[in-house]
Amino acid sequence: MQTIYYERHAMKYRTLGRTGFKVSEVSLGGAGLAGRDPERAQESATSIVRRAAELGLNYIDTAPYYGKSEELLGPALAAVDHKFYVATKLGLVPKDFDYTSDSVLASIEHSLKRLGLDRLDVAQIHEVNHAGWERITDPGGALEGLRKAQDRGLCDKIGVTGRAIPLLTQLAETDEFDTLLFYHDYHPCEQKAAEELIPAAAAHHMGIVAATVLAGGLYVPGQPQHIDDLLRPHPKALLYLRRPDLPVLHDIENGDVVVHQLVEILVPGHHPHVPLRRGPALG
Repeated sequence: MQTIYYERHAMKYRTLGRTGFKVSEVSLGGAGLAGRDPERAQESATSIVRRAAELGLNYIDTAPYYGKSEELLGPALAAVDHKFYVATKLGLVPKDFDYTSDSVLASIEHSLKRLGLDRLDVAQIHEVNHAGWERITDPGGALEGLRKAQDRGLCDKIGVTGRAIPLLTQLAETDEFDTLLFYHDYHPCEQKAAEELIPAAAAHHMGIVAATVLAGGLYVPGQPQHIDDLLRPHPKALLYLRRPDLPVLHDIENGDVVVHQLVEILVPGHHPHVPLRRGPALG
């Protein structure tokens, strides 16, 4: 495993499954690149990409669904002298996206134009549950479109993303896809993805990308956040917090709580109601 040091930070690299890509263990998600000030969106995106490069990150995941993420990434990538693997997605945009082969090809071509690239490293189906098994695998469907995109040199590898674990597992077992991205189901309080999905992907040597491994901010310090907004994707954590015997409830006023106040209660091993669970290391 390669290690590159930046300042006091050490970035490690590993092979992303059968893609053969040597990627950083920490990647950059493109959903929030614009920041909170629309007038400084490009400045924000470029600053984030430049800092990611300084820290040794070399894998970026984006999507048309993430607002202007692709449009912002194009100039940002051009401004930074650093090799990034770029993965984007298809689907969800427009709302009536039909997952036909032609629509898949058109989506990839539009993404390439916005990103200022000639070829994607990874093209992925966004939230596979919106497409469904038939529209992905049937003749003339999304998988056929992805294969055509590869044949035409528009993308190198293809993948699937989402949180629909049974369908993702089923798709992984087809051996048709090179990468898998899932979210909210692999962190200290929730490891549903480790039960069947990760083993299925690993058996087919897929590159595995686990998003929101800090539970969308649950395990990091930060500004006060509304507890229901913070924990909505994490029902088990919310149940723990709602227990009347948990002392953390005394620190919550008007539904607001600083993230790090939750950590002592929710990190496994720190409270008897949250058992320690160890999942597999992701390769």
